[in-house]
Amino acid sequence: MAEKIRPFLAINRQWMIKRILVSYFRAKNTFANIDREVDAGREITFDNILKLSDGLFKAKEEMHLLFQRARADGQRAEYEKLEPTGLEVDLINNVGLLFHKVMVVREQVYILEHYADESADRTLTRANLDVYMDKMRALFNQGLEIISGLMRDYRDNEVLLYYMITNEHYIRFVFGEELDTLLARMHGTEIDRAYLLAGKFCLDSGWEEAGRKCLLEAMRVNPKNREAKNLLQHDTN
Repeated sequence: MAEKIRPFLAINRQWMIKRILVSYFRAKNTFANIDREVDAGREITFDNILKLSDGLFKAKEEMHLLFQRARADGQRAEYEKLEPTGLEVDLINNVGLLFHKVMVVREQVYILEHYADESADRTLTRANLDVYMDKMRALFNQGLEIISGLMRDYRDNEVLLYYMITNEHYIRFVFGEELDTLLARMHGTEIDRAYLLAGKFCLDSGWEEAGRKCLLEAMRVNPKNREAKNLLQHDTN
């Protein structure tokens, strides 16, 4: 990591990482909806593929703002972006590849909607579309594996933890796993710590009721969590 991180990035790092992952989750959800339409024999609409490309673009741009890629001259600026870990580089590459493949599909869908007739060209365009759908499907699966690996690195990201806890059903849909399973990937057997961190974040932000709910979840997981118990007693008083 660079010695002097840009102050804005140092302050907003947790929020930016959360926004990157949320943009990715929404893009994955959009793709899943498109995939179901294709399986049902319906055409991909330009509006849906535009929504997908916009979501990936947001993740791609947020990554560009946050992470420092290697410079050809080997020099460092006075204030640097964050230096990505190996898994973060993998995610950057995954998002980039997805975005550019979606852009190809976007053009193909536009052609099918506006120009192509029932000719050999239209048949070829449809075949190419199927190939790129397969590539995007594989890349999204790969991306979720990368994010699952990153969960351990982001175990203390209070903003991300709070998002995951308050969007449990959505997270379960994206990953196909229970929330506590994902939290265990981040905190091992001490998943009560995830709820504790989210609860403290809420209390520090002035969200007393949300903080109390998270702390109660920490107590559900581990009734012996003394810090959660003390915070609940203090909040009650």
